[in-house]
Amino acid sequence: MDPNGTYSDSNHQLNSDEVNVVAQVPITFFYIMIFLLGSFGNGFVIFVFLKSRQLRDNTSIFIFNLAISDFLIALFVTFYGITYPYNLRHSSIFSCIIHEGVVNYLMFVSQSVLTLVSFDRFLAICHVTKHKIIMRVSLRRGLLTLTWMVPLVLATLPVYGFNFWDTMQWCNYSMILHRWIYCLYSTYMIILMVVPFVFYIQILVKAREFYRRLCPAQITSLNTSTTQILRKKRAIRNGKVMGIITVLFAICWLPFQIIQYLFGFVNVDDITVMILFNIGVLNCTVNPFIYAYQNEEIRHSVKTMLQCIKCCKLQTLLQRNGNTHQSHGNHQSGLEQDVSILQPTQTMNNGNRRLSFGKSLTPRHPLIENLRPVVIHVQSLETDL
Repeated sequence: MDPNGTYSDSNHQLNSDEVNVVAQVPITFFYIMIFLLGSFGNGFVIFVFLKSRQLRDNTSIFIFNLAISDFLIALFVTFYGITYPYNLRHSSIFSCIIHEGVVNYLMFVSQSVLTLVSFDRFLAICHVTKHKIIMRVSLRRGLLTLTWMVPLVLATLPVYGFNFWDTMQWCNYSMILHRWIYCLYSTYMIILMVVPFVFYIQILVKAREFYRRLCPAQITSLNTSTTQILRKKRAIRNGKVMGIITVLFAICWLPFQIIQYLFGFVNVDDITVMILFNIGVLNCTVNPFIYAYQNEEIRHSVKTMLQCIKCCKLQTLLQRNGNTHQSHGNHQSGLEQDVSILQPTQTMNNGNRRLSFGKSLTPRHPLIENLRPVVIHVQSLETDL
């Protein structure tokens, strides 16, 4: 970097070429895995949210926004990572500045959403009354809008001329922007990483006090209703889940943010930047597994949806089998086969005992809905059982 604030790029070009030749195969494989895990995992979370009407609480809505951000990161960062070692993105300012801005934008959005989630959990656990007032639907929508708009303003700063594209021969992120932008980006991210930890410390203190009051010796003296206790436990559980996600995000991205802050003062080796950036990218593949394992509402919705998929497959299979029996004229054999798998039960009608089959299954059951012409209730057969 010269005294005017621009960078000398001749030696860095050679080092980058050497890195690219060595890293082509492993980086390509790495980002293909990022794409598969990140896109399918977060895409499934988005699909579950859109299909399930139960996932409309604050935590689920924030997770939905975070999943969208992680899904887009998996798409755009995969393109960024794969094209890097092959020098496919260095021909224009659009392919360099814009793409770098998109990656930064999605990273800022993820951290902003996590900060908003920590604030929401802090209010829900430590200030219940204020939570109902502050996090009402209209204000929640406004805060979510800010989490997507403020990062957009920051990420587009290089587009307005705060870059060294005219003096650069190589599109290298650690050298293409003005020095103060690197410091601004890192400061913004680090502050948003620290704030959630302050909230979660308060949440841990409050949760500890809550569970102490729920010890067996004192639970009979509580004036709190069972509904309030369950609501409090649910809020603490959701706070725990989002706390885990926040900690993992900080572990993955904090090293890169520290290095990015140094971009404004010194040149950093490309290999170091690449490794730390790849560690940060891994975060978008981990979150869906945390949702499915830790969040009870999402886990229940996923199980319900998987069961529905199995039911649909079984219903289709039974329908095909029914059509096959009908085409061959085997109505009687199909009837005997279907009736034989049902458990006989006794029923009473005007004092007479009757033997019926399949009483535990109703015609509205999705598994036998298509078998109405075949599965019958034998109610006219009297028996001395």
